[in-house]
Amino acid sequence: RAAQSALMTVNAELEQRVTQRTAELTQLNAQLQDSEERLRRIFNASNDSIFVIDPSSDRILEANPQATKLLGYSREELLNNIHISTVHPNEMPQLMAFAESVLEKGQGWTDQLTCLTKSGVIVPAEISASTLEYGDRECVVAIVRDIRDRKRAEQALAALAEVGELASMIVHEVRNPLTTVKMGLNGIKCPP
Repeated sequence: RAAQSALMTVNAELEQRVTQRTAELTQLNAQLQDSEERLRRIFNASNDSIFVIDPSSDRILEANPQATKLLGYSREELLNNIHISTVHPNEMPQLMAFAESVLEKGQGWTDQLTCLTKSGVIVPAEISASTLEYGDRECVVAIVRDIRDRKRAEQALAALAEVGELASMIVHEVRNPLTTVKMGLNGIKCPP
């Protein structure tokens, strides 16, 4: 009878611990899901394109909505059909050197790469990247910014600088003969 009572007490304690542990795990699971949802919203709301890539397999493992907008592919196309080499077909040596540098140093930045869209448009890009443990492999998370507007502004400023330089040369060329004429007129004495 004492053994049976002790067994019932142990069972009750175990049941209480299991119930308490289950409640703790349920709360932790809810917190984890909430955290994942917040991170997903941040990922999806970014103004820049975000890609998770596996350079060793030439694959895009994850992409946010801005990435699909930038390249013109659906998310499913990016994850299932499109290779990194499709996005950078003429720059694979530069891209691989950049990816290797990021994997070696843990991070990197470049504005010397472009992205080829589904419609064939070449988009100059600024890329900030770092390493990320994704699943069971080390990958690269790349934040890609479309810099077409910046490049156009730089070209417009360069053209404006050229126009300014040309205007300066023209003013100089017009001023030289006028100075000569003025000196000549000052040298002529008019009779009274």
